Amino acid sequence: MATIRKILSHPRKIKIKIQSLSDIRKTIVTIEKKSSALKRLMRLKRNVARSQARGSVRGRPKQAVTKQRADIRFDPDVLKGLKSYFGRGWSTRVNDEMRNLLVKAGALDVPSIH
Repeated sequence: MATIRKILSHPRKIKIKIQSLSDIRKTIVTIEKKSSALKRLMRLKRNVARSQARGSVRGRPKQAVTKQRADIRFDPDVLKGLKSYFGRGWSTRVNDEMRNLLVKAGALDVPSIH
């Protein structure tokens, strides 16, 4: 059995036991994939460090008031009806309708938070 040592861009050494030519091919492909993935991760880490150093924040800005996650169960036909009636963004619209209902019932003082 032959032993292959491949040094990647970092100082770790990988020892792999090879038994046949197909094992060598598989090993080379595996090492190349790991090396490629490592390079992508290092590039990502470098980019994140640069953006943090500049003080830039990626993504959508955080809202002052965020929504809380709640699990609620609907009958299948009710859920299907809500989704078809309100369409895309149905949960936000259901939230708004629930808010309006609670304001009318006197259970909430504030009509809207956004």
